[in-house]
Amino acid sequence: MRVDKRVDPSSIFILGKSLGSILAWRAFCADKDFLGVILLTPLCATEDEKHYLSPAVDARPVLIIAGNNDPHCKLALVNQLATALGDKAVLKLVAGNHNLEWSDAQCEQRGQSVEDVEIAFRRRISALAMTICTWIDAGLANIRLKES
Repeated sequence: MRVDKRVDPSSIFILGKSLGSILAWRAFCADKDFLGVILLTPLCATEDEKHYLSPAVDARPVLIIAGNNDPHCKLALVNQLATALGDKAVLKLVAGNHNLEWSDAQCEQRGQSVEDVEIAFRRRISALAMTICTWIDAGLANIRLKES
């Protein structure tokens, strides 16, 4: 990507979902050229899992997006991760499981049809995409401000 003339090599963020968030984190820690990292539904199921070691890597921004009902990412542990990362981390909780979907029970509880659930899911994903874009734009603006 850094050699693609359409991409500004000084403006690259990295994103990983689920298992990919571990790989994105490792790449982010190893390569200081990444401006920030987005951990989408990271794996934080048990205290023994230390996938996101070296939380004090530096001051580059980190966006963590987790489902509020994700069996693979317990809220207490993802909160610990965000706290350990300090001010550079933003934690965004989204209604849903590891795929950011609602369970059948949640849908039934809300009395929603399959169509309503699909529409709501698309809206949540669209809003999430906007959140990511806004976060990246703010990160780029902050970096450029520091450079000037």
